[in-house]
Amino acid sequence: MVYRVMCGNHRCNQALPQSVLENIAYVPILDGQNFSDWKESVLFTLGYMDLDYVLHEEEPLAPTDIDMLGVKEKYEWWEKFNRLSLVLMKSRVNKSIQGAVGEVTKVKDFLKAIKEQFAKSDKTLASTLMKRLTSKTFDNSKAEYGPFKISYNTHKEEWSITELLTMCVQEEERMKQDKVKVAYLATHPKCKGKKDHGKRQYKVPPKTDGSNVKCFFCKTDGHVKKDYHKYKKWLEKRGLSQPKESDGR
Repeated sequence: MVYRVMCGNHRCNQALPQSVLENIAYVPILDGQNFSDWKESVLFTLGYMDLDYVLHEEEPLAPTDIDMLGVKEKYEWWEKFNRLSLVLMKSRVNKSIQGAVGEVTKVKDFLKAIKEQFAKSDKTLASTLMKRLTSKTFDNSKAEYGPFKISYNTHKEEWSITELLTMCVQEEERMKQDKVKVAYLATHPKCKGKKDHGKRQYKVPPKTDGSNVKCFFCKTDGHVKKDYHKYKKWLEKRGLSQPKESDGR
């Protein structure tokens, strides 16, 4: 599909390629939290496609039978551009938001209605937050509110609603970060002493006093074989030297 675009009061020889129409998909869906990004993307896309003509030019009067061909053509192009722009905008708006706006036939009025809807939402949100703030009991005994109380008490000028909301958000983020740090310290305690670095720990057998040893030569307790005098004589008769034994028994 290819559209011819109109520059001012005459038709240009420039065609609108299908690739440009595919860029509509890059416009984010308006979901109630991204109005600024949505509006910026919509205006950029309409301008790139030369469809923003209807945002800057008022709707021309409906032509009559006696009007010239140029007047009729201008009206037809405005109607077409308005219809395409309106379809583009509505396709990138959440259905629930469309229902709140109502039925609008002109793209300029639709954009204005969306803007007013979000202005009402901001006022409602501010009113709700103020009600919560004025009705909520503030427990200033908690230590984590210390920095916020100091900032409030040392601030000579009165805070506006915007400044108050900003300060509350900043304080909430600070408290969240403090909780994360406390949780990390609780789950990762510092180890005392040196690490063994993977080395195995072996138990050293207790030293004996010699009373529970046994001689392998005479099979009696109280001494070891190498110290037994009969064992030494037995070696001398055979011309042998005393061997080196690991246990000395």
